[in-house]
Amino acid sequence: MTDRSWGFPPDFSALPEPPVEDRLPPGTVQADVIDAYRRLYPRLKLVGTSGGRLVPPHLLPGIRLTTSLDDLLVAYKVVTAQVSPTADGWITVLTVPADKRWRAHTVTYVKDAGTYSYNALRLTDVSLARNLTLDSFTAENSTRYFPNSAHPVPVLPMDAGDHLDLSITTWSVTGALTMTALVTEEDSY
Repeated sequence: MTDRSWGFPPDFSALPEPPVEDRLPPGTVQADVIDAYRRLYPRLKLVGTSGGRLVPPHLLPGIRLTTSLDDLLVAYKVVTAQVSPTADGWITVLTVPADKRWRAHTVTYVKDAGTYSYNALRLTDVSLARNLTLDSFTAENSTRYFPNSAHPVPVLPMDAGDHLDLSITTWSVTGALTMTALVTEEDSY
């Protein structure tokens, strides 16, 4: 949208020059402030109009330190589980503990022993009683990683009780399968 009557996107050449002594911290160049305006207007959808003319927003001449309390309450963890497939079908490997919430960043699954293959990874959301297949592939019996370049998912949000499952195929001899995940864990409220 380029409707100048509403001031968005603003015409920065029309911005009045704020008095340097009122608006800028020592050592700041006027061009730095105008550049900040150019980035903030579209990102925050600011409309800097007053009576139909553009006016620059007032920027505090200082630094305000902030802390995300959410970031202080999460812990990065490597979680692992080993299961023994005993038949073809879906097998639950990793489950989010009660009163916890995970964001899984990466998942690795490895066949340790036995005669079987696996061909899919799914996320089960127990609160919705729904499954989501995350990765489907030709039957494998070696190490596999998720996400991979074919399925770039940045984070898998998981609530208490949700779990990651593998589809076991061509099973004939019980063995062991290990799944490891890098997660951020926090208390669920």
